[in-house]
Amino acid sequence: MQGSQPLSTIIAIIGAVTGILGFVTATIAIVQTRKANKLSQDANTLAEKANGIAEKSIGIASKANGLATEANKISSDANTISKRALSVTADQTIYDWGFKFDKQTSTINMTNNSPNTAHDVTVVVRNDDKTIIESRVKEIAPFGDLPLQNQLLSDKVSEDQRNIDRINASDDGLMVIAVGKITVDINLVWTSDLGLKRSEKFKKSFS
Repeated sequence: MQGSQPLSTIIAIIGAVTGILGFVTATIAIVQTRKANKLSQDANTLAEKANGIAEKSIGIASKANGLATEANKISSDANTISKRALSVTADQTIYDWGFKFDKQTSTINMTNNSPNTAHDVTVVVRNDDKTIIESRVKEIAPFGDLPLQNQLLSDKVSEDQRNIDRINASDDGLMVIAVGKITVDINLVWTSDLGLKRSEKFKKSFS
């Protein structure tokens, strides 16, 4: 019995030591786990901050690209305006437009009385605030004609003449010394030989 006591004591001591080591190991594991969790949280926080910085960087880059695009557009517009200004200065071509009316065919003959070709020509003829003729042609050659026909032209001239004749035939003693006519507004747009857009307006009376 006496010989077994030291063995029991040794076993008890070993058990105690093992328990203590287990406790210490568990404590160390808990501490390390907490440190690991803290490091993980810190890493997540840093990752979130990095993501936020990256998003801000993307936003700043996007704004910078937008500003660069706008700057390029402004530069392009400035160049376009400069080129147009130079075109206006360089384009000294002179155009002279003539108009003659043929009552029999009810046609206004518009003539380009210049040695320069008129390109992309648009003509609009209006009477009493109504469009009565509209014509578009690719070009009118130097001293070339463009006929503008509408029966309303001659009809209006004839109607005005009848009104004059009616007044002159009345017994009230009034006398109108005139012939029937029609007054029209002619709006003309064309492009010069050098590519400059031109426009003119005319008010003409035809009889």
